[in-house]
Amino acid sequence: MSVENQSEVAESWVDERLTEIKGIKDPLKRVEALVSLAAEMLPSRAEVLEQALEAANSLQNEGLKAQALTAIAPQLKESDRLTALKQALDAAQAIEDESSRARALGAIAPQLRESTPELLKQALESAQALPSEYDRAQVLGAIAPQLRESTPELLKQALEAAQALPSEYDRAQALSAIAPQLSESDRLTALKQFLEAAQALPSEHSRALALGAIAPQLSESDRLTALKQALEAAQALQSGHFRAQALGAIAPP
Repeated sequence: MSVENQSEVAESWVDERLTEIKGIKDPLKRVEALVSLAAEMLPSRAEVLEQALEAANSLQNEGLKAQALTAIAPQLKESDRLTALKQALDAAQAIEDESSRARALGAIAPQLRESTPELLKQALESAQALPSEYDRAQVLGAIAPQLRESTPELLKQALEAAQALPSEYDRAQALSAIAPQLSESDRLTALKQFLEAAQALPSEHSRALALGAIAPQLSESDRLTALKQALEAAQALQSGHFRAQALGAIAPP
């Protein structure tokens, strides 16, 4: 078969697939099918992605729209990717259900590493606006690794957001994710605060998990102390399930 014939067959197959996809009634599944088709690196990939974006932006449900745009974004060229991520963040912020909003923000976060300061700031502010302390800590933790190359102002904003969490456990978890992104002096200060927060946890289970999480980042003497305290907290647990979970967090990888 000649190259020309092969191209004609490929185009015919794409047209057939597009016709099939247009018949999918579920809007999110239709977007997912378009994204899957575009991932095959066909000559008409740009056209397929354009259709996927149109389908995603036509979704009335903000949660589905955020999910669809998050799925499409990695395949787009830089400028279009940033636009899609901005649209995904906007859609996520408009989700009424708090838990669903947090999940959407957490799903977008890993794609923000090579984004703009404006997008990172929007994501941070969205995390800070979450009513649930647990959700705020989780989303801050998801955003934190993307801040390594960001501005000092954004790192400071993330650190202050983590320090403002009322719960010692949530604060310790968020600080654990943010600390590695900080400068050496700020990192040591944050780790000291994290260690104090972890040691103050009244629950042996939470204390063991938090101390186990921070230990690898500490100096040798502090690490040994933290591991000893974590082990003591884990051994004091009555529940075999919680004890096993805590010991698993303490054990080295």
